[in-house]
Amino acid sequence: MKGAQPNELLGQHMPFIPRTEEFTGSSSLFRATAWSEAFVPGIDFRAVREGVSMSEILELIGYTPSGIRDDVMRGPCPIHRSKSSKSRSFAVNLKRKVFHCFTCGVAGNHLDLYAAVSQKRVFEAAIDLCVKLHRQVPWLQLNVERDCPH
Repeated sequence: MKGAQPNELLGQHMPFIPRTEEFTGSSSLFRATAWSEAFVPGIDFRAVREGVSMSEILELIGYTPSGIRDDVMRGPCPIHRSKSSKSRSFAVNLKRKVFHCFTCGVAGNHLDLYAAVSQKRVFEAAIDLCVKLHRQVPWLQLNVERDCPH
């Protein structure tokens, strides 16, 4: 991606944060060969989580609980796909925006739930979620003074 310039995604300006390209010897660590050569966008995941309710996620994934009490829903797990529609192994707290399956052990926030059910990485799931809910993707702004090597 030599000379990569910010481009447009869904009509929104996408700020860029460096993506590493040079292998450092670790499977998860890479080093950028040059600041201007390779970039990936950054998303403010906190803004995505704050701007989306658990109810919206459950509606998008087509979740039907088998029981509701106050802010807690119980029902079959949409991740491991419980065999019985009457299962209560999956719990969702609507107010706290968290879930937990007592059978498969998966737990997290509502963005994690959407990513797991849609079988996407959280980055792709956040973009997909914003698009489906007709919301702007909250791109992180690049701070040149802080983020650019001198």
